[in-house]
Amino acid sequence: MFFLREFKPLTPARSAVAYPPCIVLYLKTKIEANRFDKIKSWVKVAVEAAEMIYTGSRGEEKKIFVLNYLNSKGYTLDTESINNLIESAVLELKSK
Repeated sequence: MFFLREFKPLTPARSAVAYPPCIVLYLKTKIEANRFDKIKSWVKVAVEAAEMIYTGSRGEEKKIFVLNYLNSKGYTLDTESINNLIESAVLELKSK
């Protein structure tokens, strides 16, 4: 005979037992990868918008626009990562 058991939500004390550290690490990595993909797509949108708004070789103004746009969306990364993403988006846009 099949009996239904009452569902008990995980409490903080039970969650440590229920989820092994490898699962927690996997989920954290997956979330970070998803966040990075979102930042990458917003950088692409911001670079395309900057190219349309600022004509000519006004690279510093375009970069400031992209950085302000990302900050308005709530995304912050270290300077090197942001610069690499911007350069990647610019190269991709110019190769079209």
